[in-house]
Order: sequence, then structure tokens, then C-alpha cells
Amino acid sequence: MDFVDHRQNLEPVTFETSTTHRVSLAGSPVMSGRRFDPVRVLGCSPHEALRLFRGRAVTPGEAEAIAKQSYPWRRHLHDSDSYWITTAEAARILHESPHQVKRLLNHGQLPHVRHASGVRLMRREQIAALAARRSPTNR
Repeated sequence: MDFVDHRQNLEPVTFETSTTHRVSLAGSPVMSGRRFDPVRVLGCSPHEALRLFRGRAVTPGEAEAIAKQSYPWRRHLHDSDSYWITTAEAARILHESPHQVKRLLNHGQLPHVRHASGVRLMRREQIAALAARRSPTNR
């Protein structure tokens, strides 16, 4: 199943975050030195994000807490730009087997959150940064 990015066809929706900056919900980049994009964190449309946030300002941590309950991870299994990734995608990025990634998760060596469904989700940017640090060119 292909992921369809619905954000491209919608007008930008903005609201104030509790960190006192304005956030555009349509197509803005995410975190790590970039703007906070709650739509990407939640993996949904801007209008669905506003519904999930009940129209109020949120912090990145609050957006992630909501994502732990409502993120549609199955829809994003083959999305190369998703905020969250599963064990299989982490294994691909880290050049490890899924079994090895599960062992690292079990031993607390990879940061992750547990989705309401029980699936362990990792932040793509954190896993990519770890892979970059582990690459032979950085040793």
C-alpha cells in the first residue's frame, strides 16, 4: 500500500504552540533544528491533527504522547519520510537484522516508545543519526 501525503492539497493551517512560535500544519519540516511539524509526528492530515489536539497549542512532547495512541503506523510502513519507524525500517537504516534491532530495543540500547497497539516505534531522525555515527567513515 502506498502512502499518500494529503498535506500537499490542503491550505496551510496555523496555530500557536505553547513554545510561543507559530506552526504551519501543512508541509513544514520537522524537529532537530527545523520547525516542529505536528502533522508529521501524528502521521495524519492537518485537520485531523487539530481535532486530536482539540484546537489547543501543544508541545512536541504532547504531540508525541498523542501519537503513541493514534499514530497510524501501518499506513506509514513504506513511507520513507515518516517521523516514526518500526523495527524492520530501523534494521534497514542500521544495516542490522530485525532480530538484532529487537535485542537492542530489549536491552534499552535504542530509544523508542510503545504504541497503544504494542508496536515499538522509533524516531527516524534518531535512528538515522545513530547509523551515521556507526558508519565506517565516521570511525
